[in-house]
Amino acid sequence: MKKIIYSTIFALLIFICASCSDYLDIVPDNIPSVQQVFDTRANAFKMLYTCYDYIPRAANVFQNPALLCGDENWNPEFVDPNFYYYRNKSTVLIAKGELNKTDPLLNYWDGGDYSNLDQKFGDGNEQTRIKSLWAGIRNCNTFIDKIDEVPDMMPDERAQWKAEAKVLKAYYHYYLLQMYGPIPFMGENLDISLSPEQVQREREPVDQVVSEIVAVLDDAIKSNGLQTAYVARRAELGRINLPIALAIKAKVLVLAASPIFNGNTEFSSFVNSKGEPFINPVYSEKKWQVAAEACKAAIEAAHNASINFYTFDKKANSLDDISDTTQLELNLRGQITENVDNPELIWGQRQDVQRMIYYASCPLYAMQISARPLGFNNLHGATMNVVDQFYTENGIPIEEDKTYNYSNRFSLIRVPVKDRLYFNSDTTIRVPYYNTNREPRFYAYLGFDQGRYYSKEISDDRNSYVIHSKANDFAGAKNTMYSVTGYTCKKLIPWNREWIINSTDNIGEVIYFFPVIRLSDLYLMCAEALNESKPQPDAEVYQYIQPIRTKAGLDTETGSLVQTWAKYSSNPAKPTTKEGMRDIIRNERMVELAFEGQRYWDLKRWMKASEYLNKPIRGWNTEGTAESDYYLETYIYQRKFARKDYFWPIRQKSIDSNHKLVQNLGW
Repeated sequence: MKKIIYSTIFALLIFICASCSDYLDIVPDNIPSVQQVFDTRANAFKMLYTCYDYIPRAANVFQNPALLCGDENWNPEFVDPNFYYYRNKSTVLIAKGELNKTDPLLNYWDGGDYSNLDQKFGDGNEQTRIKSLWAGIRNCNTFIDKIDEVPDMMPDERAQWKAEAKVLKAYYHYYLLQMYGPIPFMGENLDISLSPEQVQREREPVDQVVSEIVAVLDDAIKSNGLQTAYVARRAELGRINLPIALAIKAKVLVLAASPIFNGNTEFSSFVNSKGEPFINPVYSEKKWQVAAEACKAAIEAAHNASINFYTFDKKANSLDDISDTTQLELNLRGQITENVDNPELIWGQRQDVQRMIYYASCPLYAMQISARPLGFNNLHGATMNVVDQFYTENGIPIEEDKTYNYSNRFSLIRVPVKDRLYFNSDTTIRVPYYNTNREPRFYAYLGFDQGRYYSKEISDDRNSYVIHSKANDFAGAKNTMYSVTGYTCKKLIPWNREWIINSTDNIGEVIYFFPVIRLSDLYLMCAEALNESKPQPDAEVYQYIQPIRTKAGLDTETGSLVQTWAKYSSNPAKPTTKEGMRDIIRNERMVELAFEGQRYWDLKRWMKASEYLNKPIRGWNTEGTAESDYYLETYIYQRKFARKDYFWPIRQKSIDSNHKLVQNLGW
């Protein structure tokens, strides 16, 4: 009972304190010294929270690089200073190529306060503060070193807290590694008696850093201190347990095996003081084998903790009469937006999710416009760059499906009868062929002009709301806030978020845990690692990708992706080759995990960012008022990505103060 009570307190601390603007590097608030932190269990518990408080916020568009630094989403730029809610001058500026070494944006190396960039919410500046992950690592090291001194703790609880701090320490190193490339590994805090020369640290080769991160994770995993599953899920969700630790280990090893760190000769001139390359230029298939085993271990632990794929319970929600089409859509939306009881979630965060919902929500009728700025901002526009990659209804890429009219994809047609449940029931309208004949995830993840939008307010899915996004419509450019691409991220909006007329609050809020890692991510990493570790794909590779496609409503006719490609693809043998399966797995990740902050890191680790992120950002002509001028493919911005952007710059001031640090190439 005591454990559940403290878990509840811990959950409240994470939920409430994560919005506090102040933090200290070592000593929690109201505790005079480090020594006193570990005099009592209660103080040590506060210190454990301090270790957690450095986790980058996954749902925060100002703090998570992967949400807006790539090509997945785009937002309009406001001139009117009254609309400060999305004047994003951190991630958006990085996407526009304005990252620099003098005053780096999103500086997770040193930390930084970016309130001077005027990206405020009107409720303090915590949204603009980036915390140094090295400070987080120092906190974790202090906690690990001192927790054994706490007198009033049970041994099993002490072991759990120490293991949690070790996993956090490893995660912070991993986060820095994927941002900056080779880093120093901070295994322990440096003694304050050391001279300035002695405390200067050199960056270590990536293979060495990975080994040290994995060693810390293995130490935590083998300690038996971590919970194998949550005892009280509602209270503990977000707290490190065994499935999370194993999932982080899998992600570390997949990153290490990926082209950016495995046989990358493009960075052969990037060397340490001894002339040794930071990144091993010799390819190793063994790294993929090790990564595959780590993925399988993480999946097994997840299933043992009752983590499984999500299915929407229509009876529990009194929706017995919805169609199979809507049932599938709610399955696909719910795997992200189901609240606490989401069985697919391995690790998630609740912070900033409500604001993410505000940004992504599209007004479904004119009255909802009045709910702004805390309701239906319609700003988180999905780009056509991502929309391209959703499959046809046959489960094949649109440029590869023999039955899909790719060359005329932007031509206007009447809505096909089979797609009527996805579109406005008005049979006189015309829509682009591009939005028809697509897979179920296209309609579950994306909102678009004349597309249906099922929500709790509608009892009959045949009468779902319809989005109207042309310039003069209530969701169009005549409003100050609108999707600049013409597409919205329906995937991020809970189906049961509703507009309550004549209510004080107006909106029935539903907040979920934004996924940092979910089961589908692990399955697709496992398929990728297995494919790369074998001479050609086999049943084991298909075993981990097929469930993702099956739950998305694909391959129901043929029974497998191999047979689907054989029947519908212009490249029927593609899934039988290693290279072909590599492309299929990568595309599957970019579709399944769209808008979750995975694509940006994936493109970088695959060394594909130079290809994808130098293409123009595209959408519809949102200034158009009629079908003929709205449905025109439009270039919104010419995205740029240079080789140096694979690793972010360390602030020059930090380089100058530590002559052992080597700046990243190109900076």
